[in-house]
Order: sequence, then C-alpha cells, then structure tokens
Amino acid sequence: MSIAMRPFKLLVIALAAAFVLLLAFALRHASPFATYVCSPVPASVRVVTFKSNDWLAVNPEPVCYLGFTVSAGDLVKVIQQGNFRPVATNQSAPVPLGPRGWVMADQIGPNGRAYTRSHSPAARAWLPLGRNRGWTEFLWIDATGTNAYFLLWGV
Repeated sequence: MSIAMRPFKLLVIALAAAFVLLLAFALRHASPFATYVCSPVPASVRVVTFKSNDWLAVNPEPVCYLGFTVSAGDLVKVIQQGNFRPVATNQSAPVPLGPRGWVMADQIGPNGRAYTRSHSPAARAWLPLGRNRGWTEFLWIDATGTNAYFLLWGV
C-alpha cells in the first residue's frame, strides 16, 4: 500500500464512523412523542403530524409541531406525566401556521383546553445547543377531547 493511500483510507473510515453515529442518533428519535411530549408513550397515542426544524438539537430557536390523537384517559396521563399547566384560554398559546392538517390554538373552539410548560437552561451556556436553550411548549386539545396539538417554541 502506498503512503498516499493511507490518508484516503483514514478519511473513508472516519466518514463511515460519522454515518453510523448519525444513523444511531436518528434512530434514537424514532418516537417524536417520547422525545418531545412525555415518556412512556400511552398505548392510545397515534402521531398524526410531526414537523421539526431542530435536527440534531442544534437550532438555537427550535420549533416543533406534533399533532396526535389519544384516548381521554390517556390524555390525563399525558398532562400529568408531562407536567403541563393549564392556561386560562387558548388565546394564550401562539398560533403559527404549521404543517398540513395543523389546527391552530385559536381554532379549537370554546370547549377546547390549552396547557403550557417551559424549559430554562440550568446555567447560562455560551453555546445554546441541546438542553442549553430555553423554550416554551404548548399543548391544546380540541372540543372532541381526543385530538391534541403540541407546539415547542424556542426562545
């Protein structure tokens, strides 16, 4: 083997290792509900819509849309496990346009319910990546009581 081939071989090995790490990271996020809302995921949860701009948790202003259906009993578990706090009105939640099929907070009707929770980093980090960022999360349920929408809104 020539000396010139050695750096090329090392580059191929490094790229293959990086690909394996990215694949492992992607598979770790196989359940967006468990990643963003709560874990363990109740049996009746069915994710209908998911869109996120926070690939690899490096976006300083992440936004995540997650729409799901859930039984009324499991919805109580989701709210409790996720430590969501009720807000007085669905007007308290932001109403950005989301992906196709997304229902905004101001469209859930008078019998809908809205909840929130916030995350602040433990210490001010010089690099706002992963959990070193702040964000607010909103959960609203339409009048059926089984259609829910989760929005993560980065700060």
